[in-house]
Amino acid sequence: MLFLNLPLEIRHGIYRWVICSATKPAPSVAWDRNRRTLPDGNRMTRGIFHRTPDNPALSLLRVNKQVNEEVRNFLLYIPSNYHVDIMCVKESGLWPTWSFPPPLPGKGSLSAPTQYIDSVYATFRIFNPPKSVRSYFRNRLAFSFSFGLVDAVLDGFYGLLEAFFHRGPGFMDGSLPENDMGVTPRYVVKDIIIDIMAPLDASKHRSIIIDDLHYAPDRHTHGRYASRYAGHDDVSVAPEERLAAHMTSHLDMLLSFTPKLLNRSMLVYEQMSGSFVFMICGKEYKRVEIEACLQRLEEVYLGPDGEPDLDHRERFKRWKRWVDERRGRMKEGLDLSTHRPVQELNG
Repeated sequence: MLFLNLPLEIRHGIYRWVICSATKPAPSVAWDRNRRTLPDGNRMTRGIFHRTPDNPALSLLRVNKQVNEEVRNFLLYIPSNYHVDIMCVKESGLWPTWSFPPPLPGKGSLSAPTQYIDSVYATFRIFNPPKSVRSYFRNRLAFSFSFGLVDAVLDGFYGLLEAFFHRGPGFMDGSLPENDMGVTPRYVVKDIIIDIMAPLDASKHRSIIIDDLHYAPDRHTHGRYASRYAGHDDVSVAPEERLAAHMTSHLDMLLSFTPKLLNRSMLVYEQMSGSFVFMICGKEYKRVEIEACLQRLEEVYLGPDGEPDLDHRERFKRWKRWVDERRGRMKEGLDLSTHRPVQELNG
């Protein structure tokens, strides 16, 4: 076999090209809608239609014994940097497509012995749903105005993030997450880069949450409101800029321990060691350092008497001591405890 006569460095270059070449994103929603499924009925995957990623390493492993061994060793040392393309399909959910990816960190005999992921580069693209989209996809992210409930749009984006922490890139971890609120997810990531691209279609994108076919100002249909999402239909602003503003304002709410989001906020501080970096068409728009947010949070949460009650304050102190120690271990790549001392900060 001539391939085996090539220098090892060239063979490694070929392995890298085969395994780490990014998957070409779908050109339209209609192109791969028949390959989209909900991973399961779990709450955190509602409205997220994934496409099972291919693993190009598998074909190499079947070549022969020597190539199999070389590929196994190669997989141990490639950086754990991942790419995902996410189609934001108005009224029909989030449709992620993961590139490659190689085997998950810490999963199976072919993977690197770590739960740590260096970075995730996510491109976001806005689409109107096709006219013929099945009812299966319709209204999976319902924009409902119901007092006391978590914001539905935030719920969709947060669900994607939560699923990543539990299941890793591509939802490839088949085990269901623990029901115990005190058990932390497995996967830890340093940086998440979110690049929001300009739509390529000819639509005016009068709204970033309602498809143009059904758009009307202050639309009210079957109890769903869009008017509460400020700026979603401001056509003086490019749609990609509207989505960036929307996502960053929601992230600010999450990281500032907004009362209804306390327990969700904990997860981000526990599983991320670096930054969110938001970009618009490749140019940096906003950077959010998780550590800095955590330190500011302590000043607010432990502020003047009467802001949180004493029980909440004591729970926060216990959780903060634990998460500081955990984050120190994260930065050194050490094993992490799986149980948090405080299951919830409210409730």
